[in-house]
Amino acid sequence: MSLLGGRGLFGPMVAFSALTAAGAAFGQTAVEGQGETVALPTVTVDGGAVTPAATDGGQGYRAPVAATATKSAAGTLQTPQSTLVLTRQLMDDQGSRSLTDVLRNAAGVMPGGYYYGWEYVRIRGFDADDSIYIDGLTNGYGVGGALDLFLFDRVEVVRGPASTLYGASSLGGMVNLTSKRPVPDNFATIETTVGSQGDHQASIDAGALLSDDGTLYGRFLFLGGSESSFIEDVDPSERVLIAPSLTWKPNDRTSLTLLGTYSKSWDEGAPTLPAVGTVLPSPYGQIPLDRNLGEPDVPESVVTETKRIGYEFRHEFDDTFAIRQSLRMNWFESEWRNILYPWMYYPNDRTILRFVYARDSEWTIFNTDTAAEARFATGPLRHFVALGIDYTRYEEDAIGSSFSAMSFIDAYDPVYNGTLPAQPLTSPSSSELDALGVYLQDQISWNAVTFTLGGRLDRAKANESGAKSDDDKFSPRIGATWEFTPGFAVYANYAESFRPQPSKPIGSVGGPNAEPETGTNYEVGLKADSADGTLGGTLSLYHLTRQNVASDTGLGFYAVTGEQRSRGVELDLRWSPVAGLDLIGSYSYTDAEVTDDEDATKVGDAVRNVPPHMLSGWAHYRLQDGPLEGLGFGLGVRHYSEQEGTLPNSFKLPAYTLVDAAVSFTEGPLNVRLNVMNLFDEEYYVGSYSDFYVLPGAPTEARLTVGYSF
Repeated sequence: MSLLGGRGLFGPMVAFSALTAAGAAFGQTAVEGQGETVALPTVTVDGGAVTPAATDGGQGYRAPVAATATKSAAGTLQTPQSTLVLTRQLMDDQGSRSLTDVLRNAAGVMPGGYYYGWEYVRIRGFDADDSIYIDGLTNGYGVGGALDLFLFDRVEVVRGPASTLYGASSLGGMVNLTSKRPVPDNFATIETTVGSQGDHQASIDAGALLSDDGTLYGRFLFLGGSESSFIEDVDPSERVLIAPSLTWKPNDRTSLTLLGTYSKSWDEGAPTLPAVGTVLPSPYGQIPLDRNLGEPDVPESVVTETKRIGYEFRHEFDDTFAIRQSLRMNWFESEWRNILYPWMYYPNDRTILRFVYARDSEWTIFNTDTAAEARFATGPLRHFVALGIDYTRYEEDAIGSSFSAMSFIDAYDPVYNGTLPAQPLTSPSSSELDALGVYLQDQISWNAVTFTLGGRLDRAKANESGAKSDDDKFSPRIGATWEFTPGFAVYANYAESFRPQPSKPIGSVGGPNAEPETGTNYEVGLKADSADGTLGGTLSLYHLTRQNVASDTGLGFYAVTGEQRSRGVELDLRWSPVAGLDLIGSYSYTDAEVTDDEDATKVGDAVRNVPPHMLSGWAHYRLQDGPLEGLGFGLGVRHYSEQEGTLPNSFKLPAYTLVDAAVSFTEGPLNVRLNVMNLFDEEYYVGSYSDFYVLPGAPTEARLTVGYSF
């Protein structure tokens, strides 16, 4: 398969170039920029949500500003919520490619799921796949497929509800990825990567000043390559992406940044494995983790195309008032063929009945977020107030096959017949969602105390193939931090969440949509961020209650399971005791269970795919002088306790421990890095959905990356 030939990449590039030119011409009155830091008594609150400190890759493993939780550049010690910024340096040192890779560093976050090729994220025990954001705007409620970290400078994790500022989102939290942006400099970096499984990848990251006065500058990203699967007889997936961007900043108070992305991927896969024969005993022995239960001659095929274009705009009228706006259009297309859904053992307990499925889908998603900001004082109190309105329009048109086509395979001695039943596309569907929210937030600083008070009114109207719903909700947040000594603060907050469920018919296929899911969060904690940047971390205790949970029956409709509760402890630590040595670690205890359900047998069961105990640690050291200056070493460990594989609970996935290692060398413009994942080739299972959806983890893999900067 040719990676570039005939793929039609010029169209999106030409369109973006035209829009970029138009934007530059429009620029006489345009907008978005570097916020100005306001000195307060003891506390610093920055009024800009897009200052360099809030969007760059951080300083080593430290990012002193976590902008996502408050939509401002408030420091971590002034943010009354558990947050974590994962920096570009950390991603590079660990060789992280996907969101799953980098989220292993975050306490309370369980990445990985039950199917190949998609981003599955659980935060504090609850699914958050639809709460993945890019530059503060939704990434399409999880429809866009896996994200490549090459595009991003930082990943921010917000634990606990974010509905007060973002509307519909998971009670457990959200993840926001910040795109690489233009910088006022000329540079270029070329990298190539090869992997022990047969991977190969090449990338370009280049930027340039485009005007003599330094007010216009751009950046261009390109990545192409393939990634092999450890599943037997599965061809490598292929991906190509480009991401141009342009910033116009005529002065310190005004700027406009245009951001575009085009990507296309060609993925082949295979069904997941059954529980019996993997995590449960079988009289026929163990099923190998790399077993292909599909049809290699007619493999599962998923082709995904993504286009995004948008802008970020900010203008400060004076030291008091500012306005900002973000806007993005998203287009996603996917084509699924020969998708095999394992259903049951039939006609014996070693032969699996598989349904064969095909589907074509198109999504269009429009997002915009606009806010007016004001910074002022009332007596001894300093305020940063934001009044905003955001709107999302989501449309999906799809046509799929029925689930009548069937195929069989022996899980222990597969015989591939090279054919599958036809999958005529005969079942059209459509979805529409309009979500409008108005929010108000006031960050009030008094000496060493910062109060964060906010509220949001949401209205969401949905039409799911004729099933309509119209929901509204007010979501408050009340929080406070107290920096009781320089570099250390305690905090507390209360917040509520709101999550419409327009694609979840209740009771029958085509039934009415489920009522919105709601939730509450109580949280207290301790934060550290030393003035010299060498020590930082967060310790948090929380109690979440999730109401009106809808669970998939597997029959094309959902059932309301009632209420779930999650409570636990999280600890994130970062320490750089000496020059060149960076240490990070995390631990979480999560107790997530069903507390109320129409099916009384589920009450007291643990939520699936939630290890009660998770522990991770990573150490990296670079020699600072001597003949081996620039040589670096990294070593990390991850441990996950056993977790439930289904709800209601019927089997567990075993505990596992993984070790990762890295060696790197930097000499001037040359950088060489070797990363080894799962160093000791541990066999493990990442997640599960039901008796036939158990996802095995990857074996040992090594990747060698060579880069050169100009």
